[in-house]
Amino acid sequence: MNKEEALWVIIRSVGLVFLILAFVAFTEIASSGSYFIYVAGVIESSSGAKVAENTVKALLTKSIGNFILYSIAAFYFMRKGLFVHNVLSK
Repeated sequence: MNKEEALWVIIRSVGLVFLILAFVAFTEIASSGSYFIYVAGVIESSSGAKVAENTVKALLTKSIGNFILYSIAAFYFMRKGLFVHNVLSK
């Protein structure tokens, strides 16, 4: 295995790590969504309803943002990665 092939293996491995992080972020979206449904049912009887609603919205927004960023990074490193390869090979 020469240097070029080793760099591609490293770049693809980084893409795999980002793919795993995207999967974890997706599960966070699912859990935040189910928590949002739970809080929606409790909100009518709770005194801290606004705080709970804002917390759930913040968690859901963070999870969606992480999922998008990790998915884009995973796609780039798994499918393309030419710019990074050129930078590392110099």
